[in-house]
Amino acid sequence: SVVFFSSLFVFILYFTYLFLVLKQASLRHDLRNVTVDIEIYTDSSYAWNLLKNSTQLLNWGSHPTIEEFVYDGDYPIGFANRDLLYPLSKTIHGMVRNTIVTRDGTKLCLGNIHISFRHSGEVVYDIVPGDYTRRLNSYAKKAAIWQFKKTQIA
Repeated sequence: SVVFFSSLFVFILYFTYLFLVLKQASLRHDLRNVTVDIEIYTDSSYAWNLLKNSTQLLNWGSHPTIEEFVYDGDYPIGFANRDLLYPLSKTIHGMVRNTIVTRDGTKLCLGNIHISFRHSGEVVYDIVPGDYTRRLNSYAKKAAIWQFKKTQIA
């Protein structure tokens, strides 16, 4: 599964949906031998800087409560919203480590889940020469400025 998102909030919505789909599937089918590879791409540097280190993300999710959660990422601590980051990392940790338990005490087996985060700029840079990438960024910047000025007039 390949996912592209532009903001942390959109990612959280999508990830919640993905989790619910996997949860429903695990209640109906034996997923122990199923491998789910999830590649998540974003053009949001904010979201990517928070989520790019999978090991760190799993460590954050290993804390039993939000009070014990300590953000130790590369991004400035002021940008790390604990109310969003902790539940997200807790869910990812549970999915990857197969430690999710339902309200009635049933342990869910969601399969062998692998999650990786990439910035869309990495993919574009891998595919096209650098000059082309710089022109794309230039055009994107011009379009953003044009859109901003357009909304200021309206």
